[in-house]
Amino acid sequence: MDPQKDFALVPWSSLILQGMPPQRQVEASSEAESVSVPDHELIQVIGRGSYGEVWLARNLMGVYRAVKVVYRKTFGHQRPFERELAGIRKFEPISRSHESFIDILHVGHNDKNGYFYYVMELGDDTKTSQTISPDFYVPKTLAKEVALRGRLPLEECVRLGLSLSSALDVLHKHGLVHRDVKPSNVIFVSGVPKLADIGLVADINEASSYVGTEGFIPPEGPGSAPADVYSLGKVLYEISTGKDRHDFPELPTQLDGTADLDRFVELNEVILHACKNDVGKRYQTAWDMHADLVVLANGKSVKRLKLLEERLANLKRLASISAIVIVVLAAVLFQVYREWSFAREGRQRQIGAEVAYGTRAMQEGDLLKSLPSFAAALSLDRGNSDREKTHRLRLRAVLEQTPKLVQMRFGDKQVNEALFSPDGERILIIESFGKARVLDVTTGEPIGNAFGPREGLAGGAWDPSGRWVATASYDGTACVWDLSTGERSLALSHPDRVFSAAFSPDGSWIVTGCKDNIARIWKFGTGKEELELKRHTDPVLYAAFSHDGRLVVTASRDNTAQIWNAADGKPIGPPLQHQGWVHSACFSPDDRKVVTASDDYKASVWEVESGRKILPDLKHGDVVMSAEFSPDGLMILTASLDGSARLWDAYSMQPIELNPVLRHGSRLLQASFAPDGHRIVAAGADGTTYTWDLAGSSTIAVTLSGVVSDDGTRLLLTNKNTFRILDTASMKSVEPAVQVDSPLLEARLSSNGRFALTVTADYNGTNLLGRLVRVWDCATGACVSSPIALTNRTARASLSCDGQRLVVVTERSARLRSAKGKPVGRVMLHQEPVSGAVLSLDGSRLAIFGGNLVSLWDTSSGHEVCAPLRHPLPVSVAEFSLDGHTIVTA
Repeated sequence: MDPQKDFALVPWSSLILQGMPPQRQVEASSEAESVSVPDHELIQVIGRGSYGEVWLARNLMGVYRAVKVVYRKTFGHQRPFERELAGIRKFEPISRSHESFIDILHVGHNDKNGYFYYVMELGDDTKTSQTISPDFYVPKTLAKEVALRGRLPLEECVRLGLSLSSALDVLHKHGLVHRDVKPSNVIFVSGVPKLADIGLVADINEASSYVGTEGFIPPEGPGSAPADVYSLGKVLYEISTGKDRHDFPELPTQLDGTADLDRFVELNEVILHACKNDVGKRYQTAWDMHADLVVLANGKSVKRLKLLEERLANLKRLASISAIVIVVLAAVLFQVYREWSFAREGRQRQIGAEVAYGTRAMQEGDLLKSLPSFAAALSLDRGNSDREKTHRLRLRAVLEQTPKLVQMRFGDKQVNEALFSPDGERILIIESFGKARVLDVTTGEPIGNAFGPREGLAGGAWDPSGRWVATASYDGTACVWDLSTGERSLALSHPDRVFSAAFSPDGSWIVTGCKDNIARIWKFGTGKEELELKRHTDPVLYAAFSHDGRLVVTASRDNTAQIWNAADGKPIGPPLQHQGWVHSACFSPDDRKVVTASDDYKASVWEVESGRKILPDLKHGDVVMSAEFSPDGLMILTASLDGSARLWDAYSMQPIELNPVLRHGSRLLQASFAPDGHRIVAAGADGTTYTWDLAGSSTIAVTLSGVVSDDGTRLLLTNKNTFRILDTASMKSVEPAVQVDSPLLEARLSSNGRFALTVTADYNGTNLLGRLVRVWDCATGACVSSPIALTNRTARASLSCDGQRLVVVTERSARLRSAKGKPVGRVMLHQEPVSGAVLSLDGSRLAIFGGNLVSLWDTSSGHEVCAPLRHPLPVSVAEFSLDGHTIVTA
């Protein structure tokens, strides 16, 4: 073994006891004058490394010590310098806990001069032990012993192994690793072997640097307890064989003459186990290695012990395998039994869950979503004829009310728009950077040839007669095409790209939207530009006429829509403001409202007269590309890049109760109604056009809501602007359906079911004035009252049993009115906000409830009958008994 081959893989090459040859005094470093260690005289350098020096020092008592000085400037960064100091601080408290640790007697640092130091006990001199002569001091290390003596005796090797493995075990249990165990780092103090070079000691969790000495480092690298064990095994190999660690596992050639050869072989067994390249097969702890060395020291055979352990392990493994086989076999049989026992129950639970999921989707109004669950339940119940029949009836009932995707057309170009013709028999599709095509609604086959300009198409529209089609193009033109010939009959030139073109309701005008921020109105017959609509600050993406042709609405990238007077081109009202581009806008059939679609993931509805937004917004999960009213004005259809077309109630702004969402496999750019309102066509960004039948038949599924009279004899059903009274016993109409002049906001029955009260919106042109209340005779369907105006937005009305009087309540009061609308008696005040009011059956008493109070009034005098009835919690309902003598509240 050549001790000169030891080297460090990081710049910490020489530790405290890398001594100098005998009779050669080491010169002090250039830093000597700046180094000061309290109460110690630094005599001379006895070791030097990349980061510091080891000094021979003498304290005030005349005792010689070793002092390690580490300089900050030898490190590239502050962090490794601090890490070295931290390692010493962690080792210092345990350095005196084991006889084979070198004692750290003091640690200090000098921030001003940039170094730290620690004082240690001094190792033996190679010749004079603890009798120290400074001029000739050479530290005694295990490496020097092997170099001087060759192979060490077996007993000495075992003792060294026991001491060092025990020391490593204590070090590891304190969460530290040495990282550089080798013969030159084992010194002797008063003959006791000790682990030196403690500058490389580190926390196990922080030992990430690749340090150590080649040949003593395991394949996986240093920094772990098994790595220190590997290094100790190599130390025992060198001292027991006299060979270099690079020769491992080669043994000396003259083993036959070795005294106590059997014990040497036993020691070699320990060494081989400690130095296995596979860390999983190596001693996992220093204590495991120490235990085998104890066996060897006591004269026992490690190999025999390992053999017995292996046989015992095999027997245990065999017994475990047998037990496992029995357990597995029992488990398999038990599992088979369980599967056989619970298969039917599990299948029934799954069927129940599928039916529950489908029913929940139906309750949410999403019939399309319910179909997969009901179909899965049918599949699971195959073979049970009774259950199959039930599932099939359920599926049939749902399918009769579910929208049907009746046609899909696939193309290779993005479809910007898809529009039904005025007669509903054809569909116009506008392909981006493609052509305009007309398709037969029934067959989906093209009608005539494709047409359009050379450059990309942006949009298009039918004229009211269905003979002409207008297109808007990126080439700066809006063109009109004669579908009977397929020829272009008119071209309207623009200074920039044209994004939209639309005819007026009478077909005599065309409005276009252009990238130059201007919308223009043209005379169809002459192609002459009549008006320019200038207010937008960014390109106009869409423009359309109102149904009466008097107004125009435009949508722009400036985040607004604007309503214009089509006669003079002047803006009407303020801009309709969004938080993103506005892609489209559409008037309601009565031209009182406008719906807009925007990049802000919303469609919004606005009053035309006032420009006021009607809340709530119609929200999607992505950009809303189009929005329009149904032909009857009862619904709004929106299309979004989230792939859905959604149907909304035009009055409540809520999703319709049945099938509010039509999901698609691509991002939608536009969706529109057929003239009959029964069908929808949607344009997909992937080139697909979808045609839906909303109810799977020629009629739209009707959504009804209703109330029952207090005596349970009558049922009032409402549907938008109609209501009907049914006899609950026979479920037959007691009078024909009644249609009011505007959509119903509210409808209720008198307690005895003889009269109905309706509340409708009251408009003056496009201006909402308030609400109108009317009373109807349920037997004849005749209106028996004059319209009674409710101008207060919080006002509510209820009806007496004889239909002659109404109670109108506002925020903190109530008042009686006759059926002719005239006030009756005094205003009756309530001390807290009013929730409702109720009349006794004979009409002599009135109870007003709201907050925590109920106040009782005599209707003939208008005076309170008693002090208000106070409750501990808010009152939500009150009802008189039949004789009017008792009242119940909740």
